[in-house]
Order: sequence, then structure tokens, then C-alpha cells
Amino acid sequence: MHIPRKAARTVAVAVTALAVAAAVAVVGPPVLADPPAGVTPATGDIVGVGSTTTRDVMNRYSTAYDAQNPTPSRKLYSWDPGQHSLPPKKGCVNVTWPTDSDTGIRALHNDAAAYNTSGVCVDFARSSRYPDATRPEDANKTFIAFARDAMTWAAMPVTPKRTPKNLTVTQLRNIYLCVLTDWHNANPALPSGPIQPYLPSGSDTRTTFLRALSNSGDANGPNPSLTPGSCVRQPAAVESDSGVSLQVNLRAGDTIGNVLMPYSAGAWVAQSRGGDAVDLRNGFTVRQIDGVPAAIPDVAAGAAGPYSLNPNGRLPRLLFNVVKNNPANNDLAAVSASYATVFGKAGYICTHPLSADRGFLSLPTSGTGPRCGDKYGLGSAPPSSPQTGGQTTGGWLITVYYTAVEGFHHGPPQQVRGCPRQECTFGADDLGTYPTDFVQAVRDEGAGRITSGTRAGTYLNWSYDTGYWLDAIPADTAGHRLEPFQTAGADAATLGRGTRFTIASCGMALDGSPVDAAGCTRLRAATWTVRDEFTPGLGGDKHIDLYIGEEDRVNFTASPLYLSGVGARITVVG
Repeated sequence: MHIPRKAARTVAVAVTALAVAAAVAVVGPPVLADPPAGVTPATGDIVGVGSTTTRDVMNRYSTAYDAQNPTPSRKLYSWDPGQHSLPPKKGCVNVTWPTDSDTGIRALHNDAAAYNTSGVCVDFARSSRYPDATRPEDANKTFIAFARDAMTWAAMPVTPKRTPKNLTVTQLRNIYLCVLTDWHNANPALPSGPIQPYLPSGSDTRTTFLRALSNSGDANGPNPSLTPGSCVRQPAAVESDSGVSLQVNLRAGDTIGNVLMPYSAGAWVAQSRGGDAVDLRNGFTVRQIDGVPAAIPDVAAGAAGPYSLNPNGRLPRLLFNVVKNNPANNDLAAVSASYATVFGKAGYICTHPLSADRGFLSLPTSGTGPRCGDKYGLGSAPPSSPQTGGQTTGGWLITVYYTAVEGFHHGPPQQVRGCPRQECTFGADDLGTYPTDFVQAVRDEGAGRITSGTRAGTYLNWSYDTGYWLDAIPADTAGHRLEPFQTAGADAATLGRGTRFTIASCGMALDGSPVDAAGCTRLRAATWTVRDEFTPGLGGDKHIDLYIGEEDRVNFTASPLYLSGVGARITVVG
């Protein structure tokens, strides 16, 4: 028995221990925005500016920190973005407050005195993006992680329904490249209607979202941010994580029911829970990406709250507070003791996890994967996967997939329509006529090599969000060639793209019998790299799919290599 690679089912999302840790509340009096009225921070206080995304969270932390008994000798303050032109501290000149991570880090960078010395006006910057080598202001900075968020997309439910509950990363990429422009083509169950994509102007939500779309969902991937197409609406006044702002700035002729926008899932959850987070949703709901909900329970499926952030969100990102490195040695480890008291592993933030109504999930202080207080800089960017090198874990399901070969199939002829190139979705061009069992194998496995006619040597590819298309290669989800005994597929929440691993044990066959020894030996001899993704609903926790190349015989699915194993063990090697 083998699990078909393209079979559809509902993704089961597990709530991890991270969500349990986040249930501990930050204690303290009611939160206040900015320093209290009439208060100008003292010269020695710790003052921050920057990201809108983490504004409310850091306001809460600063209020609770300053209310400790005994009172800290250096109080903590976090100025709201873009509201003032005031001195950040006594003795400092008036400044207009930064509005996002970029301008916050730039203000920290431009403060000539900023490294825990007298005359410092900006001690830290709030950031909801990773260190970026293309930004000069990120040099000689320490990004200190404290919480987890996930990016997603949001739309307003209307009647009749115009937008789907789920889009894939590929579909979102094509929407923001203006390749996919009709909701019916995104989901044939929907009526035809123009897709009207919006982006907030100059925010870290925008930057992170576009970076993730350019890197198959990895917001810290190597490719630069996606350049939006000409159809993307980018009004200068549209604020991040705000359906209210989008409604006010809706382009003339657009319909709110056709609109989508990126949204911080953590910010949406916080807005839905009330408290000190202002509810800016305006009816917008966060939706699924690749079948993975942004919130638990799943509002996209109509579930009622209270909601929490899904720790397995499809476009994860870390949240940081950024300080300058010690200019004497420029060492990430050399964060001053006074800053570590607030931001370090044993500091106030890491020892006072966020409550669920804050939206974001506090990082744990121990274990594998990103931890609260971990320090990053250029050249030491956060990992895209919680797995760590050298770790062997059990309980995996392993399956295999392959490229079909037309010459081994002899069923009745079937015409195939689709796209002559991967530049459209669900096209209607005539792509040729092939054996029915070959066409089905392409749909099951994802690709097949054509061996007859004028298209011999090219590949018929299929994806649930694109349909059929012709290509010069058997393609993975990023459009790169599948490599036999190298390429593996996994959900991003299970193993991040680029993770390398080996098979330590193939486990048992699905019926409880031993797996084929020769087939398992071939799989164990290889080193695999996650470069592909499951059709949403097919993957799930601890499921990996191994690409074994082209079929080499009739009835290839009866060969020793075409196996499934439960209870397998894998070793992550990088």
C-alpha cells in the first residue's frame, strides 16, 4: 500500500508546546501608549522606536517592567511610531518617530552615541524583520529574538462569496506578480471577479511578505523581495495590519470584496482579542496558505474565537529588539549588561512570556530552534527550520515520488489542455494527446516525460494550483529541476526549505510488514535536501516525500523503490 502524493485531505495542525508557554501572562498595570503623559525619559533610561507590529507588545512590556518593586534604576520606554516630534530623552533633540523596522533601525544607526554610553538617545529598535545584508544600517547590530509571528493574507467575507479560504504560496506570488488576476482561476468554485491586491506602504509587514513570496515561503530566504506587478495597489496612506486603513484608501472602482492584503497573523489575533490592541480589522479575516490556518481555531473555515496564533503558520517570522554592537570588538556576545537585563535570555522579556491575547507567541528559553534571547547579526541569520543538525528523530512517514515516462504507458488516448509555459494558470491550450494512465500518473506524481511526437523530450507538469503545463524540466514548487535521490518534499512547518537530512531507518510498511530491504538501502545511501512542497493537505506533521527519478519499467509502482514507511527515523545534517 502506498500513499498517493497528490491525494487531498484536510491538514491537521498541532498546537505545540510553544502555545502552552505563551499562555503565561505578562503581569503589570493597564498598558499605556508611549511614556505616560508629561513624562520625558531620563538620560539613563532605555528607549526604543520602530516597528508598528510590535508596538503594543513593547508598550505592555515597558509598563510592566517599570512597575516592578523595587523600581528599576533604568526604566524602559517604547515610543509609538510616527505620532510625535519630541525628544526621546532628556537632553536629546526633537525627532519625528520612525514608522517601521527600517526607519527604527536607521534611527538607532544614526545615533552617534548609541552603545550604552552617556548621550544615547535611541537604545534599541523594534523589528519584525530579519537582519538584511542589503541594508547598511543593519551592520554592527545585534537582533535579539523574543517572539514568533506568521505572515498571512486577509480579505473581507462578503455574500455572495468572492474570495477563497485558502491560497498557495505560488498563487500569492502570481497574484502579486499580476499573473493570476481572476478569483475564478484561483478557485474554480468562485465566480469570475478581478483580484485586487493591496500592499501597505513602507512597512516591515510588506517587506517580510514579499521576501517570503520570493523564497517559497521563507521570509529569511536568499532571494530579494518580490517586485510587485503593476496591478498591485500601493497607496501611500495604507497602513499595515489595518482593514480600516485599506477601506479608507480603497482605489476608486475597486470593490472591497475583491481585495486582499498581507496581514500579521499575530496582530490580527491581538486585535480580535481586545485588550490594549486597537481593533483595526474592519471585518477582514486571516486566511489559509497552503491549507495551513493562520489562527486557531480557523476563522477562515468559519470557526468562532477566541483565537490564538497558529504556531505552525505557513510564513513564519521572528520578532526582535535590535541594539548596537560594542564598537570595541563588534561582538554579538558583547551586548551590555543593562540591555541584557531587559532583552537577554535571563532578562525581563524572556522570563515573562506573553499571554495569548497578545497575539504573538513568546519563544522558549531552551530546547532546539529559535529561543528567546538568541542573538543574530549579518552572517548569522535565524534558521528557517526548527530542526538542528545532527538530530535524529523517529515517528516519520516516508513516501516516494517519481517522474512518469510516456513510453511505459499504453492506455486510451486523452487530450490535455493547459499552459504551454508556466506563465498562466489552468490554461486552455492544446498540450497534446497522451495515454490516459500516463496523464493520471502525471497528476499523481507531478511530472512526466513525453516520448512521442514533436514534444518528445519535454515534460508535462501538473500542480493543483496551476493545472497542466509544458516545461523543459520536471519542476519543483520553485520551478527548479527535481534531482533524483537529492530532492525531498515536506511541509514548511515540518522541515524548512534547504534542510538536509539522511534516512536512518525506513520503518515498517503500512500493513506492518518489513519494507523492501534493497529499496530502503538506496534511500538510506542518499543525502536529501528539502526543495519541494506537498500539495496542501497531503503532507502534515513528520511526513517527507523522496524524489527517486524517472520510472524505468512498466508497472513501476510495483518496483522495490516505490515504498512507504511508517515509524521511520531521519537525521538532520544541515
